[in-house]
Amino acid sequence: MKKSFYAFIFCAIAAVFAGCGGSSSGTPNLPVTKQFRFEGIGNFELAQLHNATIVYHTAQEIESMLNEKITKSMIEKRLFTNNENANILDIHALYFRRFLGDETPVKSDSLGYPMFDYSIKVLDNSQTILREISRGNLQFKGGFVMNVKILAGQLRDKEDELEFIDAFANTIAKSIEAIR
Repeated sequence: MKKSFYAFIFCAIAAVFAGCGGSSSGTPNLPVTKQFRFEGIGNFELAQLHNATIVYHTAQEIESMLNEKITKSMIEKRLFTNNENANILDIHALYFRRFLGDETPVKSDSLGYPMFDYSIKVLDNSQTILREISRGNLQFKGGFVMNVKILAGQLRDKEDELEFIDAFANTIAKSIEAIR
């Protein structure tokens, strides 16, 4: 009796987790080329709840860094091409800059962990969507030292944001690599 109860619980848990994986029913999964054309992020947005007096990276600077890092990663992984017959990557990205206390009445100009959203569409030359990846509400998580710096309000320089931008670019690049 006890074994059948545990078997039932195991099956119930397995059924719940089996429903969590995979892509949504509306997402295509058609064959794609081995390399992709990428001319830059099609739609980039920088959002924040607080306007700091400290000057941080502009939306154009962040977008430029993301484009450069994604292109470099694609070249290193041999995923980049200029071939007109290759599929096109259409990337939309949101970088949500966070500040310490930005959702409270006591706001700070010190950086907090940002959040990221992005979607990648693989298109053929007729703009048909062959594949689509969409990830949202991703949050950068630093190690112990970074956590202490954030809690102490020590991230108050434009250069402090570079690690966050690198992580965002790497996350997008890994998703592109997984498309193949």
